[in-house]
Amino acid sequence: MSRSDYHLYTKVPWDQTMRELRYCFEKWGVSVYNVWPQRVSDARADPRVIVEFTHPSGHQVSLTMERQPEARDNLRVLFLGLDAMRKNEKRGLGDVIGEAYLQLAAPDFYRDPYEVLGVRPDALQEIVDAAYRARARQLHPDTESGDEGAMKELNDAMERIKKERAALAEQP
Repeated sequence: MSRSDYHLYTKVPWDQTMRELRYCFEKWGVSVYNVWPQRVSDARADPRVIVEFTHPSGHQVSLTMERQPEARDNLRVLFLGLDAMRKNEKRGLGDVIGEAYLQLAAPDFYRDPYEVLGVRPDALQEIVDAAYRARARQLHPDTESGDEGAMKELNDAMERIKKERAALAEQP
């Protein structure tokens, strides 16, 4: 199972998770925090949730979760992670877990594929293809101004666009 295969479907309402998050922060000694969106209905189209707070060490923390299909699920995932983090610190494991994460490879960072190609997300496929060909002529390693890394990013962006559009075409 990959990281993206995990889905939490909770029936816990937004307000209850917010109360539990407030309690978690109180126990942790966090008095100032923000959650976006501030309040959400279960039918919200944008599932992204952001939690920002000042850790007891004084560090500013901002966490974003949008992998779950519903905002309430993303809030729940963030709450569960933060509560586990608080408990691990209380158990004396904060530094040990921090060291473990530092030994892991950094996650892959991908720029928006449409930004890489220089087209809008609603561009016709013909426009996307033409933009790809034009950029490939500039970036191909065999050319004078070629850049292997930029060409790889261009190819990856094109593949992600193709997959995204194929998935959209399969939806009923």
